[in-house]
Amino acid sequence: MQHARKSMPVVTMTVETVRGETLSDRVRPELADAVIVVMRHTERSYALDRVGSGEVRLLCQQLLRLARTLPPSDDRREPREERS
Repeated sequence: MQHARKSMPVVTMTVETVRGETLSDRVRPELADAVIVVMRHTERSYALDRVGSGEVRLLCQQLLRLARTLPPSDDRREPREERS
């Protein structure tokens, strides 16, 4: 028996928002990649009824908040000295 695949627009919106903010240098690329991977796993878990819609919405909100809170780039740091 095959289940109808469910999706949530909030997951797609989160992925697109993070991608857009990465292109405008407001989110670190490596953090955006991590958020997208988590969202893909969340989407699959939701489709398989392993996680509820409220949990998905909360996760999306929290990941966006995290991505926006961390500074996009910290290029002002002094380069690390290489150890021999």
